[in-house]
Amino acid sequence: MGFMHRIKSLMPVSSRSFHDFEHHVNAELRGLKRLANASDPKTEIRFWALFQRDGETQADAKRRFFSLIPKASGDMALLQKAQTKILRELREVCEANGIQYLATGGTLIGAERHQGFIPWDDDLDVAMSRDDLAVLTKALENSTTHRIVTVWDYRAVCEQIRFRTTDPNNPAFVDLFIFDWTSEPTLEMFQRSQEYRKRMKSEIHEKFRFSEWPGIWMMEDSNPLSAQVREEFAKYRAEELQESYVTDREHAKGMYRSIENFDDPTHFPYIGPMSDWFPAREMQFEDIQIWTPNNKDKFLDGPYGDIWELPNDIDSHFQHVSRKELEEDAVRQALESYIAE
Repeated sequence: MGFMHRIKSLMPVSSRSFHDFEHHVNAELRGLKRLANASDPKTEIRFWALFQRDGETQADAKRRFFSLIPKASGDMALLQKAQTKILRELREVCEANGIQYLATGGTLIGAERHQGFIPWDDDLDVAMSRDDLAVLTKALENSTTHRIVTVWDYRAVCEQIRFRTTDPNNPAFVDLFIFDWTSEPTLEMFQRSQEYRKRMKSEIHEKFRFSEWPGIWMMEDSNPLSAQVREEFAKYRAEELQESYVTDREHAKGMYRSIENFDDPTHFPYIGPMSDWFPAREMQFEDIQIWTPNNKDKFLDGPYGDIWELPNDIDSHFQHVSRKELEEDAVRQALESYIAE
């Protein structure tokens, strides 16, 4: 059933006829994508006014709207099934080793708004403390099923750490974002930390501008050049360790996003007292339960505003796994075999 057909099937005929709906909205909305990308507040207000049922609050109307958005299909559905499985396996490894992870980014939005994947999302975002990441890495040293891989991003100057299977044809992964402990969970402290990141970005861009890295863009850790890149990241982390705000888990009063991460496009300062993060909350995500920050609303409203407004990234969402890759027989077979295990 098409999106417009599904929406019209829920419109109350007595108060707003199907024809009225089409007359006022269909000219501006050729499917959800066109409306979402219009970024026109007047169009959005008009849409919600027409969609909302008599006696229904706008908040309930928005929740009903997102419940109607179809799940992913085809290759994307196959990938999301594999992603769900690898997230379940990450949770199992973490629980077996006393590791705490917290859903963040699009995964947190998905859990809150869709009880699973955002239909057009193809990756998983998880925050993890630096010491827990070290425990996870150690636990997987002799694993025959899973591994930790690192990809160095030249454009964003970041260390992308991923939890993956050992099958090179399986593109499913979980992004692991490093977080550090602090004794001063304040905005001023976070800004001080970001100064190290700014200097690190500038030096790395200058130092490696004529190397092969800019051409590769996303460089695997197996590349010999990555050792030099790792040294540069480690140098700035070592400098930051001299700051009074850096501490260990035992003495921590809060947690913040590390300098190895890319600059958040929303410019939200990912820092907060321990009560923002813990005790973690369980939320539904597809057919599993995942851990999310205690103050999840802060990490939804802060970076993203009202997540119940019409989405504007349906066509623009970055593809972490290319659609061409998903069409390859070896990749499809790997995903199907992995899901069937």
